[in-house]
Amino acid sequence: MKLVLPVDDGSEAFCWGIAYVLEGSRLGGRLLYRRLHERLAPHPLRYLQHGTGRPSWPDTLKALRSHLASPSSQTAACRGAVAAFELLLARFELAGVTA
Repeated sequence: MKLVLPVDDGSEAFCWGIAYVLEGSRLGGRLLYRRLHERLAPHPLRYLQHGTGRPSWPDTLKALRSHLASPSSQTAACRGAVAAFELLLARFELAGVTA
């Protein structure tokens, strides 16, 4: 099976859609760490703290609102977010990982 990359329209808005997915993942990791680190000690969970001390989710939302003011930019951002998820799912499938 060959990995087919989603089409990037080259816009800044498309990139913001990808950033939305990555920042959401980082937020989720921090939440998982807070809820699970004591129960799962001594297993290494530091990777879930990636981005601690960096701009927060509200800062990300503020940036998204600022950069995605028009309906066309919001549509492009949605395409970027979907592309990021599709790429991740395709890569898992290529590796033989199933849910």
